[in-house]
Amino acid sequence: MKRNLKKIDWMLSFALAATVLALVFPGDIPWLGDTAARMGVALDGQGYGLNRLWLPVTSDPVIIAGIGTALALLVCWGAVWMLSRIFHVPAGPGAALFFCSPFVWFALRSLQSGGWLLPLSLWLAVVAARMIQRSKGFLTIAVGVWLPLFPVLLFLVNGGFDEEAKGGGLVALTSFRFLTGWGFSDRFAPETGLSLSGTLLFLSVPMIVFFIVLGCITVVRRLRRGEAKAFDRTVGWCGIAAVVYVPLATWRQCSFWEPLLFAWLLLAWRGYTAFRGDYRILATVLLGFALLLEVWFLVDFSFTVHRYAGGSSPVFGTTLARQWRVARSLTAARKVNPELRIDLRVDQIKANPLPLQVLIRMAATEELPPAGFFREAVILPSRSGSGIDLLLMK
Repeated sequence: MKRNLKKIDWMLSFALAATVLALVFPGDIPWLGDTAARMGVALDGQGYGLNRLWLPVTSDPVIIAGIGTALALLVCWGAVWMLSRIFHVPAGPGAALFFCSPFVWFALRSLQSGGWLLPLSLWLAVVAARMIQRSKGFLTIAVGVWLPLFPVLLFLVNGGFDEEAKGGGLVALTSFRFLTGWGFSDRFAPETGLSLSGTLLFLSVPMIVFFIVLGCITVVRRLRRGEAKAFDRTVGWCGIAAVVYVPLATWRQCSFWEPLLFAWLLLAWRGYTAFRGDYRILATVLLGFALLLEVWFLVDFSFTVHRYAGGSSPVFGTTLARQWRVARSLTAARKVNPELRIDLRVDQIKANPLPLQVLIRMAATEELPPAGFFREAVILPSRSGSGIDLLLMK
């Protein structure tokens, strides 16, 4: 019985918990100008990207977000599973490090362009790992092919770059932090502010960074001794790719962190397997505690955002689901009374009305609930002032 328990990959439970949570409340995501602009282009039948695939099926952005999240999660799980088979290591630690990261969890649920770089980068790692496993001389070719592929894949899948992602290579240089929750609470704080889980989340950071550093040391040591296996050589390639990407990102003024995350994931995964080989219980306790803090935070963050319909920062704003309900109500009322007056009292929407306009266009193609006759609609801001919160009909 003890032997059977030792064979159970307990880390999978953390990854599965984060995956299930990511599928809950698919509309509790940001709906910002750049995302709305790309959806508007798709509505016009122009451009390219995944939005063009979803719109013939449904115009409901919440459903689109749910479909996209489920597909992205499935693709990522397949890649992590393949990597574990190639490297002959348990999938649990790698999956948990990846899916429990608040930044990864958030990006996979988002409609913004960077999210799909995560599954794409993982599968490029799978291809490279398979080829490195068969040929040691593939390292140079892999790096040369990997770098230019990302701009092409980004455009094909998402239809363009996010303007918000421009700003130089500093984010690329510090991209290791996105495997942890470092800075997540400050950027996407819910209405109620930082909770206990958000405060304690910081304790998980040094533990994950420890495994990243240990992974670097292990790979360098094994490469120098000529003891490197496919796992070590692949991680070494990832390190070279990361080093090359930083000046490239600086040159192109592009601060996407998603193309580099798989490099830090593999380093941390390698560090954990090396540490677990000598200190099985201690390694399990350290990583398990870090993952527990991350999952606890994700649960607390998810339900807090759902309760208050968004975050207090302009980076998050009011959730897509709340804005979609407002757009549906407005559209239904205007069908009854085309002369409906709209009193917009949200400064952010006044400055950039595109997100609401695109939602209204999408709502016009949907089957709407019956509405009464109203002469005026008043749109009020959220308490944070960063989005729509309430619609009053007069």
